[in-house]
Amino acid sequence: DVNESTKATQSDILDQLAFYQCFKCQEPYFGGLVSCEAAFTDRILNDDELVCPSCSSFGLTSCSKHGTNFLDYKCRFCCTDIAAFFCGGTTHYCLKCHSGLYGTKTCPKDETCIFYGQHPAGAENGIHEYSLGCA
Repeated sequence: DVNESTKATQSDILDQLAFYQCFKCQEPYFGGLVSCEAAFTDRILNDDELVCPSCSSFGLTSCSKHGTNFLDYKCRFCCTDIAAFFCGGTTHYCLKCHSGLYGTKTCPKDETCIFYGQHPAGAENGIHEYSLGCA
């Protein structure tokens, strides 16, 4: 039966996605893939660390037209790339940082920095989640 097959496929997909309840607003949020959670097994997250991007970010945390659906984020660990991944329910990564090529990277203070070396408050590498606004 096609409907049963579709339900099974949907269930398999949902089993791969990690959802959390935000400690601040109490709303559920998508926090990455279950397979990425393995990177966070070295420590247990406290409930107060599980905060959705809207509640945990500095910057432009909502778009007047799209809400939070199409927001881009700065990579938490560098400032040379926009985040492509959100993992462990807490952290935005660019491709290089997600792949482990970088640790926390010092700002190059030039045009390769997405802020051209002039980071706004709340956009410090290795510390903050920062929303760049609607894509």
